[in-house]
Amino acid sequence: MLCIANLEGYFIRLNSSFERTLGYSAEELMSEPFLHFVHPDDREATLAEVERLASGIDTIAFENRYRCKDGSYKWVLWSATAFRERGLIYAAARDITDRKRAEEEIRALNDELELRGDELESQNTELESQQAELERALAELAEANEELAQQASVNKTVLDATLDGIRLVDLEGRTLVANTAIETLTAEVFRLPVDSTLAERSMIMERLTDPSAYRATMESIAADPQCETRDEFELADVRRSFQRYTGPVRDAGGELVGRIIVVREVTAEREADRLKSELVATVSHELRTPLASILGFTELLIERDLDEETRRRYLETVCGEAKRLTSLINDFLDLQRIEAGSFTPTLQVVELNAVLREQVALFSAQSGSHELTLELDSGPLRVVSEPERVGQVLANLLSNAIKYSPGGG
Repeated sequence: MLCIANLEGYFIRLNSSFERTLGYSAEELMSEPFLHFVHPDDREATLAEVERLASGIDTIAFENRYRCKDGSYKWVLWSATAFRERGLIYAAARDITDRKRAEEEIRALNDELELRGDELESQNTELESQQAELERALAELAEANEELAQQASVNKTVLDATLDGIRLVDLEGRTLVANTAIETLTAEVFRLPVDSTLAERSMIMERLTDPSAYRATMESIAADPQCETRDEFELADVRRSFQRYTGPVRDAGGELVGRIIVVREVTAEREADRLKSELVATVSHELRTPLASILGFTELLIERDLDEETRRRYLETVCGEAKRLTSLINDFLDLQRIEAGSFTPTLQVVELNAVLREQVALFSAQSGSHELTLELDSGPLRVVSEPERVGQVLANLLSNAIKYSPGGG
């Protein structure tokens, strides 16, 4: 959304995106002071930002809530620049309501799980919100092409305010407009000249994990200059992933004049997906093992007439596995410290024979069709580790051996 306002607090020019987003007509939005549409709780802060522009600050960025015509409110992120000699404010805005809502949901989930996913999930949600917003903004950029040309300096400021790389090229692939983000990516990450030609930019395929997919997108554009494309590529040498959107750009008369290219880094998002999958697999496997032991020994206590010594031994085993469950849960809570690099294992000399006997005793009761035999040397077998970590490794080994040998053996 693009607009121009005066320092008296009124909109004097709006693009059509304001009407679509808030539901008001441009005339309705310009007939009242813009503070009239701001949420009451945000008016004081918004007025303070306007006063900052009027007092000498050139460019600001802030958030507030705007009232829609249906009475609801939407969160809006503003990037504004003042031209005090004209008494005007040039601003770009985008609807971040979905991002705000998603952030609240993520915070609630993280409070419940007490896990390390807060930052990664919020980044993931924010990136998805930005992608949707950019796609809407691209259509606006095409409609406002003539106005953008007349106000190049203002629009350059707005473009540089976003973290996403944006490039406008002509029909021959030559750069017409490029923001700071795309220039930085081109030079420092893609290792190409800032003013590289279309052929030079295609050289990046040599560094991609899937150059054929990238090539297919370029061939689609060459075959149909009016098509829109969305793809994702990864640099194999630095393991950084990027999403790319391209679409045709037309002038005010509808004639095709070039193509807009938007590049956004999604490395953190992909890492978040990988970590979530690993965490689910780890939780499923690690918690299932002690639960199986508790269930196995409990069934033996219920179904068999055992002597007092055996019953006590089984109950001690059940108690130990319950404590192990508690320990595993605490381990999962350590994930946040692991990511922060502040996790240090407590190493000590461990008598491995004792750990082996304990694990074999636990898993011997889990299956009637499997016989676990332990053969040890007569001397001690010591390692430097954490007893609990070694026990986890052995438990996983025995659990998988039973699970994937259904016929015994």
